[in-house]
Amino acid sequence: MGKDPRFFKSPEVFLPERFVRGDGSLSDEYKNTHPYATLPFGFGLRSCVGQRFAETEMLVITAKFFRCFEAVLSQETNQTMEFVDRIFTAPKNEVSLLIKPRK
Repeated sequence: MGKDPRFFKSPEVFLPERFVRGDGSLSDEYKNTHPYATLPFGFGLRSCVGQRFAETEMLVITAKFFRCFEAVLSQETNQTMEFVDRIFTAPKNEVSLLIKPRK
């Protein structure tokens, strides 16, 4: 659905601003996406009961990780990345990170 031109104008273009409400940097044709085009946890009566728990857990785990570790791009990694769209947008080529414990 994320690449369906019925829901998104120029779906192949990476424009995260199209999802920010009140952002005036894009023209109306890009801003007016269907509000229910992407709902990973569903909506209404059939929405996932664990949505808030899952989102909170993701934030807590990410915060704990970056409190203990530092992630840096390695020297071999190309600084300009190309992306491919799957279920989520992902780097086209391998990305090497150096994970170092914080002092």
